[in-house]
This record gives sequence, C-alpha cells and structure tokens, in this order.
Amino acid sequence: MKRLLSLSLLATLVAAAGLRAQPRGEDKPTLTVGGMIRPVWLLQRVDDPFRDKTQVYHFFGRARLYAQGTYRDVRFYTELALAGREVEIPTSGGGTWGPNTVLLDFYFDLLEPLSLPFHVRLGQYRTPFGLEQITRYRDLPFVERSLPYLFFGLGRDYGATLYGTYGEWLDVALTVQSGTGRNLPERYIPMRLGTPLLAARVGLNSGLPDGFRHEGGTEKPLAGSVYLNALYVKDSFVGHSSALQVRLKDKPLLLNGNWNTFLSRRPLDRGTLRMFGLDGALRYRSERWTLSAEAEYTQGAYKNTYGELSLSGGRLQAVLSTEKLDLGLRYAFVRPDADLGKGLNAQVPEPIGDKGMGELTPMLAYRFMRAPVKLILELPVWFDVPVAIENGIGAYPLHQQPDQITYIRTAGNRIERQTIYGLQATLQLRF
Repeated sequence: MKRLLSLSLLATLVAAAGLRAQPRGEDKPTLTVGGMIRPVWLLQRVDDPFRDKTQVYHFFGRARLYAQGTYRDVRFYTELALAGREVEIPTSGGGTWGPNTVLLDFYFDLLEPLSLPFHVRLGQYRTPFGLEQITRYRDLPFVERSLPYLFFGLGRDYGATLYGTYGEWLDVALTVQSGTGRNLPERYIPMRLGTPLLAARVGLNSGLPDGFRHEGGTEKPLAGSVYLNALYVKDSFVGHSSALQVRLKDKPLLLNGNWNTFLSRRPLDRGTLRMFGLDGALRYRSERWTLSAEAEYTQGAYKNTYGELSLSGGRLQAVLSTEKLDLGLRYAFVRPDADLGKGLNAQVPEPIGDKGMGELTPMLAYRFMRAPVKLILELPVWFDVPVAIENGIGAYPLHQQPDQITYIRTAGNRIERQTIYGLQATLQLRF
C-alpha cells in the first residue's frame, strides 16, 4: 500500500510539471518539479587487524524529488527521499528488504501575513540553526557534510518559524518546533511537558542568498554575512520514554543514547539541550571566477541529574569556482566530551575520550558543459577518529557507523583512535 501511494504521489508531481509554463498572476498557481541523484563511491585505508585494510564501497547515495510553487500569497515546498540514508528500510512479511519513499520537507510560507514585513513558515523543514544545517544537500559543494554535523546536526522537525529581513541587512528567524524530529507517528500517550525546541538565527547579510529562505542575494562583486544561532529544549516524558529519546530521525550523537548514556539512563530524567553557534560567509565574484568561504563554530551541551556532556566543533572551507571547475578545501574539528559512551563497559570508563578529532578534505569538481551534471572528487583525511574493533570481524570507523560504539560492551572488543585516508567521489545529476 505504501509503495502504491508513493508511486501515485510521484506520478502526480511529474504530471503537474506542466503548470510550470503558466504565467504568474494574482490567481494563477505556479509549480516547478525537479530532482537529483548522487551515487557515492568511497575507497579508504583503515588499520583493520582482521579484514582487508583497504575498504571499497559504492552506494546509491541519495535520490530526491522536489516540487515548489506559489499561489497568491502562499509559497510551498516539498521534497521526497527515494534512496539514501534518510530512507527507512523495513522488512516485509516475506523477509525481503526494500526502501519506502520518505517525506523530508513539506511546508508553506505565508508571505507577509497581516501586512507585516515578515513571513511565517508552517510544516516540516530544516531547523534554522547553523549555515551547514540549512544548506540543501544538492547545494553542498562537497560530497557529504562535515564531521561536526554528525555530532550537532538536528536535520528536520515540524513547527512554525517567523522570519524576514528588517531594513536592508538584519535577518531574523525565530522558531518553535516539536523537538522530536521529522515524521513522528501519531501516538496519544501520557506525557509530562517540558519545553519544545526553541531556536533563533539572527544576523547581518549583505548580498548573499539567505540559506533558510533559499532566495535573495545580489550580483555585486563582494557579499558577506554573519549569524548568531541559539537553541534550547527541555525534554518531556512521553509514555515510557521521552521526547528526545523517541527522536528516530536526524538524531545527532549528542542525543544518541549509545553515546549520551545520561539521556538513556533509568529511571528517566528530563534533561535540557542547549546549543550556541556562530557562522559567517564571504563571496567575491569576478568576471571569470568566484571565491566563496565559510566558517562555523558550534557548542552543544546536554545536562540532567546523571551528568552533563559538553562538546564543541567547527569548520572552515573555501571554494574557487570557474565556469566548469571547482577547487575546494575544508577543515573541520570536534572536541568531544570524555563522558561520551560512559557506562557501556565498566572496564572502559572513557571509550571515546576527550582528544580532538578532525577532517581535512581537498575537493575537485567538474561541471559538464550544458548538462546538469557535476563530478566531485575528494581526498578526505580523518584525523584521530574513533574506530570500533570487533574481535575476529574487523574495524568500523565510528564517524560512519556510530552505533557500533556498543561493541565495546563485549569482552575482547575495543575502541581506538586512527587516522583514515580516503578517496571519495559522487556524480550529481539534476533536472
């Protein structure tokens, strides 16, 4: 039944693409349909005592279909995931495996309601916290998001945001979301309320496209922006669990019960999540090339009666673009908390430790002439990242397989820090 509904929805979106050519008027709707696929190849060198040290992977990566349009004073956007990490893969009664279409975004923007110079967004969408967080996947210059996103990225949630520009430069986005993540099923069960996810993103923007609205920007040679980000959540009891624990999708390691064992400890306690961030961007454009740079720093803390975790991380990146080529370099780091994974094994009180970990990624991208195709090649190096060693089986880099941290519970297994060298590529096709 789910497959039938998914196919029906896809067919409806494609058929509706004919509205794209209609002229926009007061009562004339406009609709644009697009899509993207990004297969991913990865070759990396891992110090594995039991299996091959050279690991080779090929995944479909991501496949997306999206539609956007306007009607009178309402703008809408929806995006579906057809393959990749966001797609759930349940088993059927016959024991076969297969992905289901997953709803990522579905929101409406009410343009200047009540004649105010601000918009209101309602629906499910990315939490406006941090520049990398609000950048759409198809707009990333690199193959994947940076290492800090694994620890702090909150992805999508549902709720409401008041946003807009005051004057010419001041951008404001004030958000209330559920805090439970995207696509939460309806369950009417007992609860004790805390505080929903409250987020604010405020900054100065001179000429750059706004990442949250995905619009704006100018063609002037020099443009830049700087933003402050803040977020707060007080957990709620929900039945036998809590709101932050039932967050099944887009769960950062700061809220992963295998890494943040204070969150999952019984009896449950309603903890608080606080995050603060600062990000900035700069772009210089000449007749033949464009130089873009971004910087971002994030601090996050979770606290309840069992303890407190405090982490920090950041990234710096620059991309030089010409008509066909992009050259980029990204550096990112995370300073973990020594209590990450505490309690998984009494003999190993600090399986992760507080030693910093990092990422250095050179990038080369080539855009094929008139085709909407881009090839991205990277040579990532991950410094001092934790790797789980399962006795007799092999090595699992935890920045790629984070829940394998639980292998430390079994005697004979261990977690060690390694530096991993890789070659990563993707071929992005868009329409």
